[in-house]
Amino acid sequence: MSILNKLSARLLFALMLVADVVPASASAESYHVSIDTSTLAGREGYLDFLFLGLANAGPVQAKLSNFAGDFTSSSFAQGQVSGSLASQLTIGNGDAWNEFAQWTRLGGTLSFDVSFSRPAGSSSSSSSSSSVAGATLSVALLDAGLNYLGASGDIATFALLPAAVTTVSTDAAYATVSNISPVPEPATYVMLAAGLLLITGLIARRV
Repeated sequence: MSILNKLSARLLFALMLVADVVPASASAESYHVSIDTSTLAGREGYLDFLFLGLANAGPVQAKLSNFAGDFTSSSFAQGQVSGSLASQLTIGNGDAWNEFAQWTRLGGTLSFDVSFSRPAGSSSSSSSSSSVAGATLSVALLDAGLNYLGASGDIATFALLPAAVTTVSTDAAYATVSNISPVPEPATYVMLAAGLLLITGLIARRV
């Protein structure tokens, strides 16, 4: 193998190292949800999250954070729910019924971020024989009797299906959802820098 061919092969390997760390962060699914409850001023109710998956759905976690709103100390949870609004609330889809409801005073804006994480090797654009069904995270406003409050149904829904892009639907009178560009972890920056330095070093040695 000539020197040029060896250099090309090593440069290609270095580029693969760099490319391998960038898509990892780009594949994350993160959204910001804003809920306008001005039409419900003077009322109170639950901000409710229901995460359901069919029996053969792949495991998924919904991670909710950065909550803003006039929340009280009253809440209830059922199924695979952990964490808190103050830090991060995590809801899995493994049980038959996974729900978290937070009592809140309405009339202002409620907001939060949500991201979805899947096990290594699975994503919204790939499927496997053991994961042929989807999961759905529904967001709703409910009264004390757990009936829909204001809206006639869920105000936001995230449908996660194998081999498909996540489908987001909203009740435009109440909710808006926007994509959040994921921020790479510090370790990602380190790996990226190392890859770039490797490329620079290889070029310098052959100049």
